[in-house]
Amino acid sequence: MTLTHTLAHLGGTVGLALATAAIAQPATPTPPVSPTTPTPAAPAVPAAKDSPAPSVISKEAAELINKAKAAGKAAKDASATVESVMSSAFAGDTTVKGTVVAIFSDAAMPLGHWRIELAAPAAAGAPAATPPAPATPTTGRTFAFDGTTVRAIDPANKEMTETAAADGAAFPEGEEGMLLPMWYMDQRFDRMGRMNPILVEQVIEGEPGSTTIGGVKVTTVRQVRHIKFPSMDEGGDGAAGERTLVETLRLSLGADNYPRRTEVTMEMTGADAGRKQTISQTYTDLKVNSSPSAETFVLKAPEGYKTRTVTVEEGGPQMTVKAGDAALDFNLKDDSGKAHKLADFKGRIVLLDFWATWCGPCTQAMPSIQKIADAFKDKPVSIIGVNTWESSPAAGPAYMKKKGYTYLNLLAGDELAKSYGISGIPTLILIDQEGKVVHIGVGFGPGEEEHLSKLINEKLNPATPAPAAK
Repeated sequence: MTLTHTLAHLGGTVGLALATAAIAQPATPTPPVSPTTPTPAAPAVPAAKDSPAPSVISKEAAELINKAKAAGKAAKDASATVESVMSSAFAGDTTVKGTVVAIFSDAAMPLGHWRIELAAPAAAGAPAATPPAPATPTTGRTFAFDGTTVRAIDPANKEMTETAAADGAAFPEGEEGMLLPMWYMDQRFDRMGRMNPILVEQVIEGEPGSTTIGGVKVTTVRQVRHIKFPSMDEGGDGAAGERTLVETLRLSLGADNYPRRTEVTMEMTGADAGRKQTISQTYTDLKVNSSPSAETFVLKAPEGYKTRTVTVEEGGPQMTVKAGDAALDFNLKDDSGKAHKLADFKGRIVLLDFWATWCGPCTQAMPSIQKIADAFKDKPVSIIGVNTWESSPAAGPAYMKKKGYTYLNLLAGDELAKSYGISGIPTLILIDQEGKVVHIGVGFGPGEEEHLSKLINEKLNPATPAPAAK
């Protein structure tokens, strides 16, 4: 699975940060990697305790953040040259550069049409251009979505691929997704806000307008929020397993209240200390509400390029199975010690949800998973959580009990996840009555509950075939 496939389905910078934190961690976490983009020294954020940390709120900073959020939500489109840097203790540093044009949506999916062009990689061993390089450099890979079809141009292979979008929505599948203007999208779907964060700090860093980004004077505002997660000890309510997600957001705003740089750091403290990630996006030549034409999002194959049609499964995450393949067998125990095999569910539709208690997107998806379980409880449908990469054997059952989730939960799913080629969670695999894979979903974005329910209903009530012509 590509990392950005997960972020795409979640939407927003917060979604990316939490999704990346959901990727399997090494047994011994490596020291956190410092952010690639240096930032001014900040006062230490108090570690989460039994009582919330004292708040440090600047009225001026709060006003700026509110203005920025209002401007971001009102933006209908944006285009810019973007440099996106991601640093994490477990995945190292990744930097992606290029240009993006995006139209935003206030529907369930916060992204409409989009076009992304990756910066062309420098030739191996090539010296820096002095004087500057010619004005017509070799372009990098280009991707665009026009509302019905995702097209990608690959200069290295002289090929353009076309993939039909499902339900009129599509997100980038690879590193190009890191260039999407995530902050703008997140103003339409505030995942962190839905998790009831505790506001700890809102301040202005340095002198307003004293820093310049891309020729634009900016003021940097810092906001710190905490989200406390329930204890994951065996009883489900002790202090030993408490964890807190600390989100530090920095917005470097121009006089128009649009950010020229966004930076989000997510760090877990407590039982899951050591998981940390920073994502920054720097925008130059930013244009908002420029109303790009429809032709902007329709790619045409250059002369001499071949065009190839790609299915959604081919273009999606690289797993060991795809839709239509036989599902992999398993033999896993529930929290009572009872063993369950795939054969036990023959004749039933099965939804496997690979999850972990420390995975933010996983726990956000679970209320929807429970709704699906409730909706089909009287049908031949089995909803199964597969607890994977868990911090302790008791964590999953304790969390399920504490939240009142009633669908079946199987433990120690690490090897099954490996067999499927899963590299990020949540991953959902829908299996039909004959044991064949119907759908593989990575992440759990807006509309996924409805999509899964629709697929299940289609398998329960297959369309009656038309009578043969006489």
